[in-house]
Amino acid sequence: MSSLSLLIVAATVAELAPFIAQHGYARTQDKGIVLLTSALHPHTDILITGVGMVATAYSLTKAFSSGKYTAAVQAGVGGSYNTAMPLGTVVAITADTIADLRADDNGTYLSMFSIGLIDGNQHPYTQNSLPNPHLEHPIWHAMVQRLPQMPGYTVNTVSGHAPAIAANGYHLLGTVETMEGAAFHYACLMEGIPFVQLRAISNYITPRNRKEWQMERAIATLNATLPEVCVGGKS
Repeated sequence: MSSLSLLIVAATVAELAPFIAQHGYARTQDKGIVLLTSALHPHTDILITGVGMVATAYSLTKAFSSGKYTAAVQAGVGGSYNTAMPLGTVVAITADTIADLRADDNGTYLSMFSIGLIDGNQHPYTQNSLPNPHLEHPIWHAMVQRLPQMPGYTVNTVSGHAPAIAANGYHLLGTVETMEGAAFHYACLMEGIPFVQLRAISNYITPRNRKEWQMERAIATLNATLPEVCVGGKS
């Protein structure tokens, strides 16, 4: 592991709070980004990007510009259309896309790919998506093989209204909804950095009802998974 310099990426401190506390992470000099380091794991840093694609893209750009990191793991919670999957399940995202980057043509949604504004096969895109070609990377391959693997999609507005859920067609793009995943995939693919996105399912994509969410359970299972992929008991 001596040659590894790993960056763990999360939108909020809350999503990684157990891991941060257990492994002695604290905020360090960050030059405009929130970076946490630990003397226990000097080759594994944590980047707290803030919520959303813009904040994630900016923070990753700043972090990657150091040239320090050789691999990256995004860890967070997400919603799922798959109601057969128990809440708290941790999944590995195979591909991501920006779901609401599109045009409304009199009630019909047109993707940027279909109207020719983005080439769906020009790097970093492949077939209109941002796939992860690194799921078999030796750092996390064994763990990923034991996790459900499925596509995700990224939005600026979290789904929570029945008519919109029925009409937006996001379920055709993936089963896990987040607000940062596509930005993470995009940045890693552009920089040539091996990566994996891990999401713990905190809620189903239904009319918004926070009482039915299981955020604490999702955070617990996510943080229980992280040591295996990120530090493996050594650094």
